[in-house]
Amino acid sequence: MSQDLPTIDDVDEDELVGQLSEDVPKIAADSKCRGKRTEKRDGDSVFVGYCGARAGKATDQGVSDGRRCNHHGGGNSGDKGQGATEGNDNAVDHGGYRKHFTRHLTDGEQEAFDEARRALGDPKDAKQVAQTAASLCLIQYDRTGDERFMRRYESICDKAGIFPNEEIDVNHSGSIDLWKDSAQEGDE
Repeated sequence: MSQDLPTIDDVDEDELVGQLSEDVPKIAADSKCRGKRTEKRDGDSVFVGYCGARAGKATDQGVSDGRRCNHHGGGNSGDKGQGATEGNDNAVDHGGYRKHFTRHLTDGEQEAFDEARRALGDPKDAKQVAQTAASLCLIQYDRTGDERFMRRYESICDKAGIFPNEEIDVNHSGSIDLWKDSAQEGDE
């Protein structure tokens, strides 16, 4: 893979600084790591230069030309520490931090997602979604005993108003008959 990448001699690093990271080319490691260094600016990942650490620095494989440092994927199992190939989602746990995280859902998950999203727009249907989510938390609590599921269950119920208020307003007109129970009759 690194044979297909441009080298540091093929790019003008100073000209690339400040551009969005996705617009900056990945270059091959040589005696230096050359991984892209970025920082967040106004929510965007901006290129600030190529990594100048020794190739292979702080990896189990040790320093060797053509390998990225440990911060840029040099410790992975790739032949030259170049990181995963484009589109490889093997390490994705849930995809929640992606811009387009729904593209990784299965067809069934996508249908359920679309239905839940539609339902959340209607207060009556939203309550059903909340009841389903609360039920799942209760089942998880029962299965694991993990208190976090019970707290989440209670939180969903509170926010969705699934249970009636604990305080009851009593409006009564008329009289109330007071009586003594049998235990108090002998106390006279």
